[in-house]
Amino acid sequence: MKVLIVEDDYLVRKGLRLMMPWEDFDLEIVGEASDGEEAIQFIREHHVDLLITDIAMPKVTGLDLLRFVHGNYPHIWTVALTFHKEFEYIQEVLRLGAIDYITKTQLEKEKMNEVLARIMNRIKYEQDRRQRTDLMMQNGIPFSSHDLYGILANPYSKKQAEVPPVPEGGSHHSLIKIDNGFWLFMGSRNNSIQGSPIQTLKHSTEWIILEAVKCEETDLAGLIHLFRKYCAEKLFYDYRYDENYYKISLKQSPDQDTSTDCAVQTLRNSLSSLQCITNDELFDETITKVKEFRVPSSQVEGLFTYAVSKWEKFAKIPTDDPLDKMYFWQDWISWLEKIRNHLQGTLKKSPYSNEVVSSIMRAIEIIHRDISSEVKLKDVANEVHLSQSYFSQCFRNIVGIHFNDYVRNIRISSAKALLHDTNKPIYWVASQIGYHNEKYFSKIFRKYTGMLPSEYRTMMK
Repeated sequence: MKVLIVEDDYLVRKGLRLMMPWEDFDLEIVGEASDGEEAIQFIREHHVDLLITDIAMPKVTGLDLLRFVHGNYPHIWTVALTFHKEFEYIQEVLRLGAIDYITKTQLEKEKMNEVLARIMNRIKYEQDRRQRTDLMMQNGIPFSSHDLYGILANPYSKKQAEVPPVPEGGSHHSLIKIDNGFWLFMGSRNNSIQGSPIQTLKHSTEWIILEAVKCEETDLAGLIHLFRKYCAEKLFYDYRYDENYYKISLKQSPDQDTSTDCAVQTLRNSLSSLQCITNDELFDETITKVKEFRVPSSQVEGLFTYAVSKWEKFAKIPTDDPLDKMYFWQDWISWLEKIRNHLQGTLKKSPYSNEVVSSIMRAIEIIHRDISSEVKLKDVANEVHLSQSYFSQCFRNIVGIHFNDYVRNIRISSAKALLHDTNKPIYWVASQIGYHNEKYFSKIFRKYTGMLPSEYRTMMK
């Protein structure tokens, strides 16, 4: 089996090439690439069986490369290479067809054999599964003659089994893997539900069962697409902790159109507003619309985490809840409400009215609106319709820091991000955060960080 390694770090590529026991698993490295663009060119010109690719790369990213391979070279097995901090990408990686992922912390000599063994076992399993599915389709077994079920590993179960305890093969049953922890089961209609292995799973807390009572699809790939779509757009919202069996209708529906995309953008802007912290009516209305639109689960995560990142402008937020444990709508809404309640608890300590608090929230949004422009206390106070002295007092008591100190902290924080994420000259960084004198900016930056901007950039690199 011929292997292509794609990784922008030469030392990581070298480590993979030299330390992995490739020959023990009949694997041959036929090429290396430093980014997705090089990889695509190599794949077009050479035969590749297994692609191992980093996720975070310049030019064409690992995710883009997986999409390209999955769409144009479906015979190539793919494995993602990632850091722990990139776990938010893992679900997307698996959805794009990767059979496995390797965290870079696993790249230790004593673990190399274990990692390759796991990958090859999964490839063998997938090959067997595909052969079984192809045979079934060649025999002309129509879906209409089967009872169809989606079987999901229950993410809340402490005991996680890899394969449902349902008989495979034979003329009466077929089990097809859709994704990790997600299976399609086709049982013969000659057997009643009482006699089906599904009956056993129905009372198990380890699995979620989706019985397709109506199905408009006759193609296997189309059927799998409908099951995935149902989970992302319907089960995500409808799941209940005390229920693991759902009767569903699998119907073709148009994909999300541009008008829905615009609506999601509007919801994003509304939810991320600091007014959503204090205004219960606005918050409830926005959340209701998110659910009514059936915003896909992957976009809900983006909506909520973006809102929280904006709410952090007001106060520090506890971050002890792992986001990879958020499986359904009820998990995400509980997490968001917990954070909102925490911020409201901070505000309740304030002796000011809701109107004054709302004005200070608007002031914070004004500050962040364009940090490169000159931000003066009197101008912001006028915009929120408060006198300068009263505004200064309220801002200090509600936010916990003086207005000018808050503005400076935001600028220093933005400067750190620009120094880390770009190679732009120092004068450019200074102008982007409202300091039009490079020397003065360097003086302020050193005063509050203990180092010059150039020193900070070198340290972070």
